[in-house]
Amino acid sequence: MHREEDVTDPPPRRVAVGVALLRQANGDVLLVEKARRNGRARFGLAGGAARAGESVNVACQRVVREETGLVIVPSRVLVIHHTPVAENYTVVFDGGVVPDNGQPPVLVGAAPEELRQLVAPAVQWCVDVALDALRGGPVRVLVGQPDFSCGFGELAR
Repeated sequence: MHREEDVTDPPPRRVAVGVALLRQANGDVLLVEKARRNGRARFGLAGGAARAGESVNVACQRVVREETGLVIVPSRVLVIHHTPVAENYTVVFDGGVVPDNGQPPVLVGAAPEELRQLVAPAVQWCVDVALDALRGGPVRVLVGQPDFSCGFGELAR
């Protein structure tokens, strides 16, 4: 139920989120444990919401540093995921390969085929499409939530 102030003075919407696809040299995707999350939403890509007036790539850089201690320069955009219900845009940047000796203990490495057990379906969708973009596939704009029942191949192309 909406409160009166939700209508007269709505809360600010979180419109821009920047996350980094960080990888190990062996191809594993590096995940961070997200605060106040459980189940498959417990792990995700490092990064987070932009503050007012902050660009999404600067937000990615800032939150990756806050969550992991790593200083990265987000490079190319791999995926843009729009979630209309939440009025949320998540931009997945290539965060690069983290050297084995430089991996903070807060990061967990997982092979791409293991991600389905660790992350929410939307994160899995973004990672799959981002890895495809790294292999030379196109940058894609994903809208809504994945429906893996129809087969991932039809959604990602």
